[in-house]
Amino acid sequence: MRFVHSRKSDKPLYYGSYLGLDRVLGSVHPVSRSLGKEAHDEHLFISTHQAYEIWFQQIIHELRSVIDIFAFPTVPAKLVIVAADRMERVSKIQALLLQQLSILETMSPMGFLEFRDLLFPASGFQSTQFRVVENMLGLKSDSRIRYGKTGYCSFLADKDAAIVKEAEDSPTLLEVLNMWLERTPFVELGDFDFWAHYREAVNAHARMDHASIDANESVGPANKLKLHEDVDSWLATFDQLFDEEAYAAAVKRGERRLSYAAFKAVIFIELYAEEPILQGPARLLKLVRDVDELLTLWRHNHSLMVHRMLGAKMGTGGSSGFHYLKATTGKHRVFSDLFDIATYLVPDANLPPLPHDIMHRLGYVLELGSDASAAAASAAAAAEAASADA
Repeated sequence: MRFVHSRKSDKPLYYGSYLGLDRVLGSVHPVSRSLGKEAHDEHLFISTHQAYEIWFQQIIHELRSVIDIFAFPTVPAKLVIVAADRMERVSKIQALLLQQLSILETMSPMGFLEFRDLLFPASGFQSTQFRVVENMLGLKSDSRIRYGKTGYCSFLADKDAAIVKEAEDSPTLLEVLNMWLERTPFVELGDFDFWAHYREAVNAHARMDHASIDANESVGPANKLKLHEDVDSWLATFDQLFDEEAYAAAVKRGERRLSYAAFKAVIFIELYAEEPILQGPARLLKLVRDVDELLTLWRHNHSLMVHRMLGAKMGTGGSSGFHYLKATTGKHRVFSDLFDIATYLVPDANLPPLPHDIMHRLGYVLELGSDASAAAASAAAAAEAASADA
């Protein structure tokens, strides 16, 4: 039953007061204006950054709800859909933030120079909410590009540093998704050993590629040798995947963020994404990738805009400006593991169909978590017995 809020006041609600427009629209205070010679473009500069902060607040609101959903020991399938919807909302906001850069780019470098020196030492690096977003996604402190010789929180006011540190110490989206994936033990269910079937599918795909190369009469011996080497190189990428100790070593080196069990679960979901029971999880993982990609695109485009405006000048907060921002583009990604999954996909033709009873049990496992494995097996057995009796 859905609860509907109702207002108890007799006073009519007014649009401007509901949105707090007096405070919002009255918060643009160009520094140049206070000095008696207002730089026209400073108003745009402030308005654009305020809009960013409003949208960062909404992103934090959505991420917090998604993290709360997956922090529970069991996640009903319908809540996976809710989480996916909210991650889609985050991705749409990010797409809008990318567009906002183009509005800021209508300001020329000379227009920016009219008021830039008045901003020292304020800097976009001091955006508390952006740091919170990064931390909520799962960016670790030791993975950050160094900004000066001290930690990134040292550039924030004490109260803001405390907020960022709290986000750093709280469960992240990466952590709760990792735990959720680990709780779905469908890689081995009953007599069906997905991992063994998958390994054979990989080898079958490689054999097929080798045979196709040999049968291609239009390719010369030297090129055939190179193509065979490419197939063998692709096959070698699976050495770590099929060796749990080697994978664990990669996690320890910081090359992987997802656990071995979680990574295998993602592969399973991606390979069988068209199965109805897996469409929700597959959509969620796609949207998490979208969010990571859009944030990377925003960092990249932001660095280009800064390069256009400042060249190689130092940033207002004392950073190396463009060079610092460019370095964060690749280094500050969180969900690279989800992008690497594409390396390990094989065609449907090489995959075994999932047995009906596995799909039935999988529904229970995804709905209730790992503790449901035994219950799922019992339910499947009961269903089969009932069918036999009928």
